[in-house]
Amino acid sequence: MVCRHARSLVTIAIFGATTFAQVARANDPTVPPGWVSRPIPAPSDPEWTCANGSRDEWIVSAGKGTLEITRENATKPVITLPFEPLLNTEEADTELDTPSVVQAVLDGYLVGYDWGEFGGGLYWFSKDGRKHTRMAPPVAARSDWFPENVYAIAEYGGNFFVFQGLSHLSLRLGRVLKVRPTEKGWRASAFASLNATPEVVQQEGSGAWLMASTDGVSRIGTNGTVRRLWGRSDVLVETDPNSIARSTDGNVYVGMRAWVLRLTWAQAEARWRADLLAPASCIRMMADDRCLCRAAPHK
Repeated sequence: MVCRHARSLVTIAIFGATTFAQVARANDPTVPPGWVSRPIPAPSDPEWTCANGSRDEWIVSAGKGTLEITRENATKPVITLPFEPLLNTEEADTELDTPSVVQAVLDGYLVGYDWGEFGGGLYWFSKDGRKHTRMAPPVAARSDWFPENVYAIAEYGGNFFVFQGLSHLSLRLGRVLKVRPTEKGWRASAFASLNATPEVVQQEGSGAWLMASTDGVSRIGTNGTVRRLWGRSDVLVETDPNSIARSTDGNVYVGMRAWVLRLTWAQAEARWRADLLAPASCIRMMADDRCLCRAAPHK
């Protein structure tokens, strides 16, 4: 299970539009009705700027084995603590009021915070909130400074894995901590170093994790190895990934602003091939004085 930033969903359906050969493969069963497959824009294409300003946030899931696409609700649920924390003397009144992730554990809660460029942190709280401790790797395992903003917490084999990082201006940093209970309390250690910011994480049954980050999609193994499936530097910075899912046919999908990213394994080429799924009402965004949607023509 992976605990992450919560998002509220409203399911939608788009009907009546057809695709055309330049942007879609005919009779592709993995493309939902009302959606089309299209190429990924070149790095310098102004479509990325249009995508960044899009009001559409698409969320993906595959709970039934096949791709489902929903639109993110503008009103996001608020993550709260089940108690009012007892603050230390050096902590501000509102410092611990707005967690990004709350993960229940046997003796309390692991709680993550993400204050953007102003910082973040990982804490253990007792069940009643009367005690809490900030956690980080030993000093010897840390550099002079590393962003501790928490994006997700995953559990596997009795251990917890905390995905931290920050994307701000030109800064892209990320890492995974391994957190475990000991006789002397909870201990955190460095598990994996990321060259990007871990936006969303999906746990696989094997104990590995799929991660959509600022530089694409990667798989993190139980031994801490990080293997990029697809991407390039900053490729998804403009589109702000919000969800990731894998269907029973093996395809990987990333929900984000404007589009859905799809990765399909090409057996003959032994690599992942990537394209975008877009609403048929907006297969291309034309950037002139303003961004306009170009729809697929009806037959």
